[in-house]
Amino acid sequence: MSDRRQEVFGLATFEGRFLYFWSICNPKLMFITREDIAESQNRLAHPENASISDLRHAISVVDSAVHRETNEMIPWLFRRSSFLFVGIPLNLGMASHLAATSIPWLIFWQWLNQTLNCFATYYYRSATNPMSDQQLLTAYCLSSSTSALVGTMLTLTWRRYNCRHVPPATTLGVAMLAMVPALAAASANAVTVVVTRWNEIDRGIALLTQPSPKPFSEDLGHSKRAGIQANWETIQSRALLSALALVPPPVIMHVIQRKTKLFTHFPRAMIPVRVGLAVVCVGFALPISMAPWPQFSKMKVSQVEPKIAEAARAHGLSHVYFNRGI
Repeated sequence: MSDRRQEVFGLATFEGRFLYFWSICNPKLMFITREDIAESQNRLAHPENASISDLRHAISVVDSAVHRETNEMIPWLFRRSSFLFVGIPLNLGMASHLAATSIPWLIFWQWLNQTLNCFATYYYRSATNPMSDQQLLTAYCLSSSTSALVGTMLTLTWRRYNCRHVPPATTLGVAMLAMVPALAAASANAVTVVVTRWNEIDRGIALLTQPSPKPFSEDLGHSKRAGIQANWETIQSRALLSALALVPPPVIMHVIQRKTKLFTHFPRAMIPVRVGLAVVCVGFALPISMAPWPQFSKMKVSQVEPKIAEAARAHGLSHVYFNRGI
C-alpha cells in the first residue's frame, strides 16, 4: 500500500507542495458534502483505474476536510478551504490603519484571530499526542494576552519613537505600521503553537519510515527532538503567513495613492481595490507560507535519539519522517 500524494503532487519540491496546498485551500471545497468526501476516500482507497486528474481532485477533497492521521472530520469554519472566507475580514480588520494606531481596535481583532488560530491548531495537531481541554484553554488565554500585549507595546513604541523619524505618510512608515499587527499575530501564534502542542516537546512525536501517516508508514517511536523541530517549523510558517497576509495590502494601497490618480478620479474604487488586495494576499499567503516545509518533515537518523536511530538503521534508513502539523 502506498500514499499517492507524493507521486501525484510531487511533494518533494516547493512547487509541488505549493500546488498541493493551493488545491486544498480552494474555496470551492467549502461546499463539498459528506457524500463527496466518502466518494473521494473510496477513490483513493482503490486508485487503480483513476486518472491523475481524478486522484488530484480526490486528494484535494479529502485533505481539505479530513485529518490525515485521525480521519476525523474538520469543522467547516477551520478547514483550509475556508481560510479565504475567514481570512478576508480578519485581513481588513488587522491590516487597517486603526490596527496600528487604535489599541482597542488592535486588541479586538487580535483576540478574534487568536480564537480562530487556537481551534485550527487543535484540529490540525499531530495525532500522536492528544491535547487536553485545559491545554487548549491555556493556549487560548496566553495567545490572546500575548497578541494584545505585543500589539499594545509596539503601538506605544511607534507613537513615542518612530513617528519622530519615519513619518507615517511615507511608504516606509506605512510598512512599519503594517508590521505592528503582523508582529503581534506572529508572537501570539508562537505562543499558541508551543502551548497547544507542548506534549510534542515534552513527550515527542512519532517518527515514521516514510513521509506518510500510518498505515502507509511504520512507527519507529517518539522523538522529543522531532517535536521541537515540528514546533519550530510551524512557528516559522505562521510568522510568514502573518507577514504575507498583513503587510502588503496597506503598502500597495499607499503606493497606488501616491503614484497614481486612480482614487482621485474614482474615489469609490478604494474599497473594491482594498478588498481585492485582501483576496489576493490572503489567497496566496497560506499555500506560500506552508510550501517551504513538507507536511511530513524529515530528519537525519544521526539527529534522533539513539534507540530510534538504531531502529531506523535496522530498516536501512538514512532519514526518518514526522508530521509537523500546521
